[in-house]
Order: sequence, then structure tokens, then C-alpha cells
Amino acid sequence: MLVATASFANDTISVVTYNLLFYDEIPQSRDTNFRKTILYIQPDVLVVQEIGSQANVDNFLTNVLNYYTPGLYTSAQFYNTSNLNVAMFYKPALFDLLNVVAIPTYPRDIMKYRLLHLKSGQVFDVFGLHLKAGNSSANMNDRNNEALQLRAYTNQYPVNFNYIVCGDFNFYGDFEPAYQTLLLNNGSDIGNFKDHLNLSGTWNNYEYRFHHSQSTRTRSFGGGATGGCDDRFDFFLFSPAVVNEGGMTYVQGSSVPIGNDGNHYNDSINERPVTAVPDSIADALHYASDHLPVISKYVMVSSVSISNSGTSFISDFKLTSVYPNPFNYRVNFSLNVSVVDEYYISIYDVNGREVAQIGKQYLTPGNYKYYFDGNELSSGNYFLRVRNSSEQIIRRIVLVK
Repeated sequence: MLVATASFANDTISVVTYNLLFYDEIPQSRDTNFRKTILYIQPDVLVVQEIGSQANVDNFLTNVLNYYTPGLYTSAQFYNTSNLNVAMFYKPALFDLLNVVAIPTYPRDIMKYRLLHLKSGQVFDVFGLHLKAGNSSANMNDRNNEALQLRAYTNQYPVNFNYIVCGDFNFYGDFEPAYQTLLLNNGSDIGNFKDHLNLSGTWNNYEYRFHHSQSTRTRSFGGGATGGCDDRFDFFLFSPAVVNEGGMTYVQGSSVPIGNDGNHYNDSINERPVTAVPDSIADALHYASDHLPVISKYVMVSSVSISNSGTSFISDFKLTSVYPNPFNYRVNFSLNVSVVDEYYISIYDVNGREVAQIGKQYLTPGNYKYYFDGNELSSGNYFLRVRNSSEQIIRRIVLVK
């Protein structure tokens, strides 16, 4: 992670996971209901499951997410590996998407999205998944194999890295081998996850009714499950770093299924009376999908100023004229200094590792010109970091070879 020295107000972001139930038609008759739910929730990051193709991703982006406010959301790179794909949408005013990785698993790939939160400078990973459905031992074994692939990936992370996983886990309780695999902390690796609830036993029971996300329905229409709200399939797990206070911290009690007031166990989510959401939203949730969207919020500790323009909230110095960006091998930039101090100029990769040091010197007020030669680096996203004894600016630069 990038270490900051300036102090700014913290920011709270929301991440939502939502199984869209076979979103594979254009035009999609359920878009009106999805619009209502998204407008009500207003997620900053949205991870969806069961989306059919790139055309469906584009349709959901245009006719649902950006229907009322064009350009509010954008979509991540999409991998079409099945008819029940995972996709991710986010607000570009709040985040930069640094990379996307498809982790091969059966029957569906697990997707990893690395995001940079622009206001705080925090880099974090969001895993989106849709594990094998079914309650047979073979189904549970398939889910565990998928979980093992995810752990093989997260076990390579550095200590205190921020990551979350969300989606449709299809877990029936804490006895699931895959659930235990994800939470296992054996001391020899650091890629385990935390569950903010730690519910014991079988989850399909009245005691855990506030945490259920499927089904929204008791009658059959449009595909999907019936039987009312009685399964905890959709939720979030976090890295240990996210549970602890720090650069990215889970907001206790914020992760809930939208629309579940605990009074609809084995019942339709819109059966009156409804107390968790307005009646119109309960109806939209009922008709849009057989799953409820689940939200989770995080405090991002704002300690640096990052922007795409190079402007900043601080006054000791300004980073200007960063060009060309993207660059092929050499990027030029100017530093306008107003305070005498020692200045450090360096380049970091997306994992927060310093890959080049450009300068370390005392500067008096004036304008200074620099350049960075990226011949020794591979293509990708990097960060130009300038700091003095009390403040810093970070600017994203893109190397394309």
C-alpha cells in the first residue's frame, strides 16, 4: 500500500453484489424493476452474476445503471466464459480500474477486479464469484475446488492487503468445505477471509432470517427459485486487513440483504407489510430477480490526493503538465514548488512497490522539469509520487509498449 503523510477526510464507499437471474435477453423486460432497485441503492461498485454476454453488459449499463444519469457508471473488462457470467460496474468518478483477472474454475471463472479509490489512494481487490449450485456432496466438492483455486491466488498476497469476495456462494451452512477453506487460517499462508457474521450450523432456518437473500418469491414465474426468503447464498467475505481498522475498513452492521426486514421467512419479499424498503422497491425486488442484492460499506482512510488531472488539495507544491499519458517509454512532468523543503519523487506499481526513484533533493520555490524513462518496466498502470516532509501528490500514469 502507498503510505501517506497528509490528512484528509475519510470517505465511505458501498459495494453491492446482485444475482440478476439469467440476464440474457435484449430488450430485457425486467429493466424497469432493476432501475428502481439500483436508483434506490445507489452502489459505488456493483458485482453481478448470471449475465449472458457483452451485449447484456452493455444493455444493463445503458438501460439500467446510466438510464437516469448518463456516464455515472462504467463497466469493467468482461470475460464471456459461460451463460452465467460475472460482471462488474463502478463509478469512474470514484475509482480507477487497474486490472481484471479471470481465475479459471469449474463451472464458472472467478473474477478479480483491482480498483484504486481516487480520494484515498487505497488499492483493493474485489473478487466476484458464482459457485456451483446444489446441495449434494458432489456439488459441495465442486464448490470446495473453486474455493481452493481462490485461496491459491490470495495466498500470494502481501500482508495487510485489502481484498473482498462477494457473489452467489450457494453455501448451506458453515459446515461447507468451501466455506471452511476460505476462512482457514493455518499460519503458513495469509490469504484467508473473514465472515463478519460467523453463523454456525445450517443457515436455512428462522434464527438467521435477517441474513437470507433467496428467494424473493413463493410462486414460479420467469425462472429462478421459489419457496420464499430462506437461504443465505449471497454475501461478502473480507481479508483480515479489511476487518481491522486501517486504510480500508468494513463498516460494522452495513452488510445486509436489501429488502429483508426479517419478517418474510419462507415468504415473498413484497408480502405486505414491508418495513425494510418502500413498497414499490419491494415489488421491484420481487419481480427483478429471485435473489436480493446485498450491500456492504467500507471506510476508506483518505490520506493522499490522487486525480486524473494532477490537481490536488494541497498548496506546498503542484504536479503539472504530465505528458504524454499514456506514454510509450518516456513521460515528462513539471513540479511547481512554493515551499522550501526536501522533495522525494518516485514511481510505484499497483501493489505499492517502489520501482524507480527519480529524485531526492531540497528545492526552493520555482518550477522544475523532470522525465521518467520506463524502458525497464512492463506495460501497465503506475503511480508517480511526489512528497515532501508533510504532504504528497500521486498521479496515475500508464505505460503502453
